[in-house]
Amino acid sequence: MNRDESLHKEKLERIERKSDVMRHYSGEPPHCVMCGESRLICLSIDHVNGGGTKHIKKIGGGGSTLYSWLRKNNYPKGFQVLCMNCQFVKREMNQEVRPRLLKEYE
Repeated sequence: MNRDESLHKEKLERIERKSDVMRHYSGEPPHCVMCGESRLICLSIDHVNGGGTKHIKKIGGGGSTLYSWLRKNNYPKGFQVLCMNCQFVKREMNQEVRPRLLKEYE
């Protein structure tokens, strides 16, 4: 297998991993639990009770690393699927402003 084929295979595996996780937490087809958005590229995992930044640092990364962690840990409770727009709305509604962003608004 050449480098391009290997990279393509890895990309497909990442997409499948994300798809599996999204289906587990939202159903078929994968969708945002707030607005129904179903384009996979727009979907992300949300930590229901906050604390996502700390958790991602603890496990060594988000995205594919988080999806692998969720699968390895038998899809624990406390996660949901949101599109990025709904992630931002939730963050604003819950006043989950990251400390570095506070400095920009002072």
